Amino acid sequence: MGDWGSKTKRVLELVAAMKRGEYPNAGYFGRDFCAKTLHRDVAFLKRRHHAPVDYDPARHGYYLWDATWSLPLVELEGSSLFASLLCGRLTQSLLPEPLRGQAVEAMNSQLAAGNPGDLPADLLTAVIYATGAQAAPDPAAFPVICQAWRDCRRLEVQYRKADGKAGKRLVDVHALFLADGAWYARAWCHLRQGIRSLALHRMTRPRLLDVTFTRSPAILEEIRGGHVFDYEMLVGAVVHCAADKAAVIGEREWFPGQEVKRLPEGGLELTWPSVPREPFIHWILSYAGGLTATAPASLRAELHRLGSRIANAHRANSPC
Repeated sequence: MGDWGSKTKRVLELVAAMKRGEYPNAGYFGRDFCAKTLHRDVAFLKRRHHAPVDYDPARHGYYLWDATWSLPLVELEGSSLFASLLCGRLTQSLLPEPLRGQAVEAMNSQLAAGNPGDLPADLLTAVIYATGAQAAPDPAAFPVICQAWRDCRRLEVQYRKADGKAGKRLVDVHALFLADGAWYARAWCHLRQGIRSLALHRMTRPRLLDVTFTRSPAILEEIRGGHVFDYEMLVGAVVHCAADKAAVIGEREWFPGQEVKRLPEGGLELTWPSVPREPFIHWILSYAGGLTATAPASLRAELHRLGSRIANAHRANSPC
């Protein structure tokens, strides 16, 4: 690691090693690494980022007592690493305010790695492990996934869905990106015959195949535009905004294609040709009754169900 040079790179590798559960110490990094430098980097992490780092005398190394902590991406700002490693910040147009602001505060930004170029594999690995707040990729699987991405090779992998069910997938990994605290592969899935975002930490037992593909610049542009998840789309969404929220709601476009009409009582009617269902529902709920969906009927039914669930969970006499 000595040839990396910068403090940013040292700290990245230190955090990545702890996230992998490897209990790093000065000896872990080789002869070119000084114990005093390691102690200074640990102190820096604690002082600047309140990192939950401690030393385990039994294992003779450092560890994170809160495994969900990750290195804030703001630490990469202004560094040559940030510029050379990643294609840049992604817009978050898919997430409306106030969710967008909350996401920025929680994870600082979204990042994507498109064409690997001369990017060192160990540097990318360090960033992915250090910055992911959710479950880390399988240390045995990630090098193979990374090679498939770098070499444009088709990948066979076992993929576990959110419901726990797992199955074999054949995928072409076009880009890697960070969103909502987890790293994903944006890939062509031969099972689904379409582009999908697959969480790296749900991939196991990868195997490189002797089939190559051509990397798609269009996929990276989609990621830069915030199109990173394949949400179900709602057609013909209509929302009424209460008068006391009109000034805030009417000052920006929340979802693409928005049209606004002022109502006689001072409220607003907002319409969209289509919107991503899940973020749209979260947006409406975030205004606690200030927004009322009037169409489509399926959206109204879903909001009623969710509202009833929230109300029942927060009854005054309900157990905490």
